[in-house]
Amino acid sequence: MAWWGWLLMAVNGSLVLAQQIARFVALRYESASSLQKMAFLTAIYAFIADIAFFGTKFDTVQIIGLSCALAIYIVQLIYFVWQDRKKKDSLQN
Repeated sequence: MAWWGWLLMAVNGSLVLAQQIARFVALRYESASSLQKMAFLTAIYAFIADIAFFGTKFDTVQIIGLSCALAIYIVQLIYFVWQDRKKKDSLQN
């Protein structure tokens, strides 16, 4: 394996460690149920990075599946934001 392969593996490992540390810290300061809303972001980041940075070629079925997942995640995000605003408005009144 070329030197850049080892470099990419080291960067990947470092980012995974940083992600786990960030999750641990976030769980210390926030209840787990409210953080579950953001669990889908890892898949979205990976999909976007694969297309944008790595030029990955996906089959039609893969693109349809990932697009459906992306659409579901966007709808969920909009729903959760709407619910949070509704909850905050009811607490203020």
